[in-house]
Order: sequence, then C-alpha cells, then structure tokens
Amino acid sequence: MIIAHPKLSIDFSNYLMSICSHVQTNYFDDRINILNEIGGSYEMISNLYILLTKKQNDSLLYKALCNGCCVNLCGTIEKILRNIIIKEESDNIYIDESKLTLGQIFSRNHNLISISKGMKYYLKYILLTDEEASPIKEKRPGKDIRNMQMHNSNDKYDKTGYQLCVELLYLTISLVVDLVVISLASENNEG
Repeated sequence: MIIAHPKLSIDFSNYLMSICSHVQTNYFDDRINILNEIGGSYEMISNLYILLTKKQNDSLLYKALCNGCCVNLCGTIEKILRNIIIKEESDNIYIDESKLTLGQIFSRNHNLISISKGMKYYLKYILLTDEEASPIKEKRPGKDIRNMQMHNSNDKYDKTGYQLCVELLYLTISLVVDLVVISLASENNEG
C-alpha cells in the first residue's frame, strides 16, 4: 500500500504534483486548482487508512471521511470534464457551466476530444447509467456512483467505504493521466 510506505508515499505525491501541474497549465488556468482538489482527497484517504489500521472503520469520523471523499472526488471529476468542454468548445458556443450536468457532458453534443475513448467509457460506466440502454433504471448498465453519492441514495452513507474512495481516486488520477498522455501525443504530432 503506497499510503503506508513513507518513500512510496513521497514518490507518489511528487508524481501527483507533476501530472497535476501539466494538466493545470494546459487545461484549467486559474479556474480550479486540480492539485488541491486531488491532494485533499488523497489526504482524506491517508487518514481513512489510519482509521482502518486502528480498526475504527465503524466510527462516525470514518463514515464522514469516506462520504466526504467520494462526494469530493465525484465533484472533482465533473469540474475537470466541465473545464475540458469549456476549453474545447467555448470559442464556438456559449456554455453555462452551472447548468451542465454529467449526463449532458457525456451526451453526443460534446466530443471531449481531449480524453481517450476508453477513459470516456469507464467514466460513464462507473459514474452514471446508460439511459439509452433501457427505460427501466435497474436494467441499465453502469454503477451510477455519482448520483448515489451526490443524491445520498440507496443507504449510501452506511455503504460508502474505503474501497470506493480508492476506486474514485484511481479514476480521477487516471483521467488526469489520460489528459497528460493525449496532450503530449498531440504536441508530438504538431512538432
């Protein structure tokens, strides 16, 4: 576990700073501080790990940290995606980002060319359900984690745990790495 190992934890933090600074420069300007967003969640997960090792995973603090971390990470992913759409499309159309939902972000109206097809697929599958697949919600593919977290549904508060926090952190970091890889590839093709 990276969090428990002092050297790996420092190396990971340096890696996180490096990829976040690249993405910050290329995608966000001063609109959001992506390192603070992800770094805060990483700190929450570090504290959750300490609570787990002390067998305090039934405590109110543990549940509050898990839920806060998951809500924060879902929000961070949405902020990243909104900023990508604004960067890609704001020259052509007006975008009211306060009214742009995650479902609209993944609609066919937005290309999200800065993200790979695979990353779009995983983000959509994990965070949403595919509304076009079935009119019956329970039969739609997808985990719908974003809506469960943000709308506090399905006994979310008691069911949210360390594993989901780590999964969402991994998804968020994967999105940032995907942005780095795509932007480096496009810089290579231009040069």
